[in-house]
Amino acid sequence: MSALPTTSLPRRAVVLVWALAVATIGLAALRFNVLPLFVGAVVTKFGIGSARAGIFVSALFAASTAAGVFTSLLLHRLNRRLVLVSSLIWVSVGTTLSILAKGFPVFFVMQVITGIGGGVMGVVCYSLLGDLDHEDLVFGSLYAVTVLTAALSLYVLPAFLARFGLDGLLIGAGSASLVLAVLAWFVPAVNGKLSRSPAAMHGITVPAAIGLTAIFLWSVSQSVYWVYVERLGYGFGLSAGFIGSVLATATLGSGAVPVIGATLSRRFGHAKPLLVCTAIMSAGLLMLTDRPTGLWFGAAVIGHSLAWGLYEPYLNSLTALADVNGRAVPWIQPVGGIGIALGPLFGSAVVTDQSLAGPLYASVLTLVASSVCAAVSIRRMSPKPDRP
Repeated sequence: MSALPTTSLPRRAVVLVWALAVATIGLAALRFNVLPLFVGAVVTKFGIGSARAGIFVSALFAASTAAGVFTSLLLHRLNRRLVLVSSLIWVSVGTTLSILAKGFPVFFVMQVITGIGGGVMGVVCYSLLGDLDHEDLVFGSLYAVTVLTAALSLYVLPAFLARFGLDGLLIGAGSASLVLAVLAWFVPAVNGKLSRSPAAMHGITVPAAIGLTAIFLWSVSQSVYWVYVERLGYGFGLSAGFIGSVLATATLGSGAVPVIGATLSRRFGHAKPLLVCTAIMSAGLLMLTDRPTGLWFGAAVIGHSLAWGLYEPYLNSLTALADVNGRAVPWIQPVGGIGIALGPLFGSAVVTDQSLAGPLYASVLTLVASSVCAAVSIRRMSPKPDRP
């Protein structure tokens, strides 16, 4: 599967754009990936209860998603390099001011303001990645770096927080944002899809819109499952240590699998791998509706995550291939964020005190719907996308 070249940058400049965008998105994603540890550090420092912690988390992601939507609407009018530098400085300053907060209300406000900058910088970076060639490699490597960084962070952060606390974590995040802001200043102007699209092609194309729908449905499926998977293990009588080992192995496997994604798509296209991934994930989810042994639970969770590691980058790259004018890719982050936010609500509506099977069936349903949308997007692309 291939697309017409979208950039005319030298290889060194392409590597710089890719590295900066991936590092920035990875930094933004860490807030979600290490959320339990971050919230725990906030609770320890300010002594807030679970209810206030929940409101805090919801406000953070609401601010980030709203900023992402607003930025996506206006991106074609903006200087992406200037916006990226400004948003990274915004995040660095907001994080620093959060350290100075003496009480939780001020900290709450500073973190919400920081979340706004995070939503902006994520959209800009997705847009830059969408302008690069070799979409499977670009988005597969993005997913791999993000997941593997999250796994490493979850391993080292407990000891780091025990020694340096929340302030140490915020200093690290603020410093990283400032370094990325300096590097972003040297990003070359990318004459990409947004700047080259004719006036008649200002809207999102139909195949790209269907691709975004697939991403939304997948995000719902992903969050419904991920919220309840640990509870499932406990319900099956498995030990906390065993569940943690399975989830850690699944996360690492999910981050490693995308390295073969580009090779598979060149050999088989995208439709067949997506269908196989859907079948594997659905089987894993259905296996968990029973009361499996530890081995059965491990096989289901790890198998699901390995297929997840191919499925999600493929959806992103499909949307980028269908996005001939650069309008759809910037929406990947906010659309996915909305799906992740709605997933737990969907799951809570079908869960019962006696069984967690309802959320699993809901996850299968939205997964299959996502796969159907992906297949429709592939068929509607012109010229035919799934060629060797």
